[in-house]
Amino acid sequence: PTGIEFDKFSVKYKNSSQIISLKKKLGIGPADTVLLSLGRVAKEKSIDVVLNGYAAYCKSHKVNNTKFVIVGDGPALNDLKELAKQLKVDNSVIFTGRVDPSETQIYYWLGDIFASASITETQGLTFMEAMAASLIVLARYDDNLAGTIVEGKTGFFFENEADFSKVFENVIKLGVDDKKKVIQAALDYIDPYSMDNFYKNVIEVYKRAIKKYW
Repeated sequence: PTGIEFDKFSVKYKNSSQIISLKKKLGIGPADTVLLSLGRVAKEKSIDVVLNGYAAYCKSHKVNNTKFVIVGDGPALNDLKELAKQLKVDNSVIFTGRVDPSETQIYYWLGDIFASASITETQGLTFMEAMAASLIVLARYDDNLAGTIVEGKTGFFFENEADFSKVFENVIKLGVDDKKKVIQAALDYIDPYSMDNFYKNVIEVYKRAIKKYW
């Protein structure tokens, strides 16, 4: 698997005042739980599944201190904006549009929970980036992610829109210590996929090749 510079996403580099300022700019309250989607906004990413699930959650909760932040640009952006209006959650859904790649980690730090319904991922890089940024990950079940997300330990799976609403609610209700356990387990799990370990593995391959042929 491709190595990732996880250190870039670590909350130890998080600038709290910067995040507070960005939340204020986007209309996110200090007590809001932030659900985050980040990446290319395209049909194959199935962001509409999460949006429908989020709308179901909002409909069943009169008091709703949550925001759904969709970070990125792509051909499905306008359709999602229209869907948010149709679902009557456009006041709770924030579309940031394209952000500079150098600022990706800042937008991860905005979030509390990362969600994706995409079943076209091969390595689950955005899931691991979210884990590195200390977000709890919700993912639609896919065999390709079974090695990245361990249900209830490093993250949570959902099956469909209705299931998403339930899983999202259950994660919000988790106690502080339980959330910390999931976040730490995820951080421990992704360490083998770090850039440092990728480098070591590649060097080992070259050493074996040299030993065999020279």
